[in-house]
Amino acid sequence: NEMFFGDQVDKCYKCSVKQGQTLFIPTGWIHAVLTPVDCLAFGGNFLHSLNIEMQLKAYEIEKRLSTADLFRFPNFETICWYVGKHILDIFRGLRENRRHPASYLVHGGKALNLAFRAWTRKEALPDHEDEIPETVRTVQLIKDLAREIRLVEFSRGEDDYKAMFQQVAYTTRQ
Repeated sequence: NEMFFGDQVDKCYKCSVKQGQTLFIPTGWIHAVLTPVDCLAFGGNFLHSLNIEMQLKAYEIEKRLSTADLFRFPNFETICWYVGKHILDIFRGLRENRRHPASYLVHGGKALNLAFRAWTRKEALPDHEDEIPETVRTVQLIKDLAREIRLVEFSRGEDDYKAMFQQVAYTTRQ
């Protein structure tokens, strides 16, 4: 039994790419590629911090479907541990300078920390420990990242609270 994906969705688009052009497809977009003539095409997955949660979801789907390694991002979990350390450093640096990280980065940090917790659960660890870099202290990273996220959220809430009272004070003076 076969079905065409385009018949199953509300909207489906065709995009023709000409020789020499480059097309970047957003994380999580379902797509198919047709090359009707012989060509040399470069494709791959690129990780970025704009939508970490979606990249983690795509990874879990690929694992669940036993997607061939050829089509998956190599050493994805290992990269995630390094990204977690990098995001922690970013959060700390911004906090020291009394600045807030972008909300997409906070959201991504949360998603990563949830994945880290899942990967290091006692029953799951044997399937994931080969991907953990030797230089990463998992328990400490999870704890520190969670702390920085809480501090960011508290600080943002405090700033919202101050802004609200500043607005009230300004309004009552007029």
